[in-house]
Amino acid sequence: GYTYGASILYAFGAGLGYSWVMLATAAVREKLIMRGVNIFNGFIGAFFAATMVALIVVSYFSVVKL
Repeated sequence: GYTYGASILYAFGAGLGYSWVMLATAAVREKLIMRGVNIFNGFIGAFFAATMVALIVVSYFSVVKL
């Protein structure tokens, strides 16, 4: 069970890092393109929030299983 939970946490960590990279690219694009960036940032923010919630939930359940 521990390796399974660790692999899930690693996968969510990779998704979290990917969302941070997307946030950085969005910040760069915001300086170049001013229109349509708010919608793009909205999608990235939603993905980031979902990743954070999933990370907390998975870590909580992995601790409970342990």
